[in-house]
Amino acid sequence: GASLPLFLLFSLADAQPLWVVLNSELVSEEVIRTLVGSLALILAVPLTTYLAARFLKKKEPEPVL
Repeated sequence: GASLPLFLLFSLADAQPLWVVLNSELVSEEVIRTLVGSLALILAVPLTTYLAARFLKKKEPEPVL
């Protein structure tokens, strides 16, 4: 999907040295995209747990008459 251009860059980059390929904008973009996505996944679980505990408190039972 989204990493297809990066795969093509690595597979077709025989004419360029590896350090040139690794310093390209496309590789930097994919690294940043991966880091941001991973951070979002790591923070999603604690944030969801906090919000659920905060807003879904146990209600007091109504008195029986």
